[in-house]
This record gives sequence, structure tokens and C-alpha cells, in this order.
Amino acid sequence: MSNQHYTYKPGDRHKKKSKNSILLPAITVCALVLELIAGVRRHTIYEPYRIDLYQVPLLSLVFDAMQENIYPWTDTAEVLGEDGAPGNGGLFGLLGDGETEAADASETEDAETADAADGTETETEVAAVETESEVLQETEETVVPDEPLTFTTVTDVYFEDAVFLGDSRMEGLSLYCKDLDEIATFYAKPSLSVYTLLKKAFIPKDGGGKMTIPEALSLRQYGKVYIMVGINGIDVGTTDYYKDHYKEVIDEIRGLQPDALIYICSIMHVTKHKSQSDRIFANSKIDAMNTAASELADGETIFYLDMNEPVDDEEGNLRSDLTGDGVHLKGSAYEPWHQYLLTHAIVRPGIDITGIPDPDNIPDE
Repeated sequence: MSNQHYTYKPGDRHKKKSKNSILLPAITVCALVLELIAGVRRHTIYEPYRIDLYQVPLLSLVFDAMQENIYPWTDTAEVLGEDGAPGNGGLFGLLGDGETEAADASETEDAETADAADGTETETEVAAVETESEVLQETEETVVPDEPLTFTTVTDVYFEDAVFLGDSRMEGLSLYCKDLDEIATFYAKPSLSVYTLLKKAFIPKDGGGKMTIPEALSLRQYGKVYIMVGINGIDVGTTDYYKDHYKEVIDEIRGLQPDALIYICSIMHVTKHKSQSDRIFANSKIDAMNTAASELADGETIFYLDMNEPVDDEEGNLRSDLTGDGVHLKGSAYEPWHQYLLTHAIVRPGIDITGIPDPDNIPDE
């Protein structure tokens, strides 16, 4: 029986080492690829998963989304709807302002050319136009304008035909204010933003499944629609970008609820400590966004409510006794909010129920 001996070769150890060292670079490459995808799609499929980029890596977006079955290859429309907002304007949501301005300039030049080609009007035509203008002016001067609508006090009966839409703060109003929850309709969900408010399907259907807010609003007509969004997605885009998307939300709701009053509820402040320690939640930024949203109110069918009045301290910050984390409200904060709504209602004569008897219509005993 012969003995077999193994002869060591210098390259054998390097071969084993090279096989074992492939795994770590592969993992690193995969992580970098996922990080790149998260950065590229941050304002599309990963928009609802807001993070502080100064403290949390982009890679966490991928894993947070995977918990809700949203993967790097998921289609944008499945998450944000068919229009893919926000981020329709490209990676950073930029709009083609240059092309728009060029088109406007071209239209202006065409209009000026057409006016020149029409020639000059005759003196008779000019005189007729001036006469018609004078008649119209006199007619307008005799028309008495309607008195502007102002806030008044009502009872909870006013909210019988009201629907409240929004994020976790609006959801808290339903949870901690039973008087409102029993009489009004609430479609609210944590993490909703102005960009996802009308796109997320979270409202249970009678036959099973879930529907979006527009689908729910198409089933019934309301007299009042209250909206509170903004604290989520506060770090997305510019103030104008936020305002543009808010207008789109209001326009879509108006199409579904043509006769309803729409109330824009301001973003509530955070505490002084939270504002000074977290650059994302600075109250100065919240104020700028609130100013932009208030400009969408027309004083006729759309009204702005400053929800900071009942919950702010004397320095204009959220009262520290009304919150545990500086952002979310405690249960004790919702009754002041409720009382504020009762004293800031618009009543259209002959349309809105107040719950308060009209002294002029009380019969004599």
C-alpha cells in the first residue's frame, strides 16, 4: 500500500481567500445600488417615507418601503396615482418655466400682429364702444355688492354635513373629540401629505377592499370640507411647490363637491425646542407654508382657519403641555381645537344649519 502525500502549493491559500472575499464587495455594491435608487426615486415611490437625510441614510427608505410591499422596481403609479406626483417635473420636481415663458411670448407677438392686421377702427365704432362702456359703468355703480361672509358661532349641529380630511392630527380630532366624531365624517390617516391625500386608498369599502378620498367624496355631497395636511412632506420641494399641489387638491375636491364650503386648516406649529433643534420642522418654515396656503382662500367658498390660535403659547410656538414629542398633540389639545371650530364657522343664509335659533323666527308666546 503506497502512501499518498499532499504537496502544498503557494497559490492554494490565495485561491481560498479570493473565494471568501467575494461576498463582502458584492454586498457593498448592492447597498450602493439601493442607495442610488432611493436617491433617484425619493420624490416618487419613496415620497411618503419622509426622513432626515442628516441623520438617517437613504438606504433606510428602501427597507421601510419593502415593509409595505413597495420595491425599487415598483411602478410610480401604484404608489402615487396615475399622474405620478409629486416629482412630475423630473428628479427634483422642476417645471419647464423657460419653455412656458417662450410660448407665452410667442402668443403675445402673434396677438400683436393680428391686431395690427385688423386695421384701425372707424370713429363711429369707437364712439359706440365708448357709449356702451359708459352705460356698463353706470350699471355697475348701481349694483349693491353682497356683504362679505364672516365667522360666526355655531353648535355641533353645524357639522352634520361636514367631512374632515387630513393626517394624524386630524385623526386625533376624531379620536379625542367624540362630539364631532359622532356627528361628522372623518377620512384621516397618519403620514398623509398634500401630495398623497387624494391618492392613498385607505377607506374601507362596504363590499371589502379600500378606496381613496375622491372615491368616497363621489358617493355623497357634503356642506363643508375641512382639510389639514402639511406637516408630513414638509421637506419636499419649495413653498410654491407646496402651494401648487395644495391648489390641485382643492380643485379636485371642488369638482367632487361643487356646493361645499372648503376650510383650509393651517399647519400647527411645533414646540420652541423642536423648532430650534430640528431644521426640518422650523416654525418659520411652517409659517411660510401657511401663508402660501392662506392665499388659496377666496373669502366666498374657500376659507382659511389659523389652527395655531387655540394651541400656541405667547411666543407663537406649540404649547409644550399639549404635546409629548413636540409635534403630535395630546388628547387635551383637541377640545380647544373643537371650540375654535365652533366659533369660526361660515353660515350661508338659508343653506347652513347652525343649531342656534334665529331670534327673528322665534314665535311669540
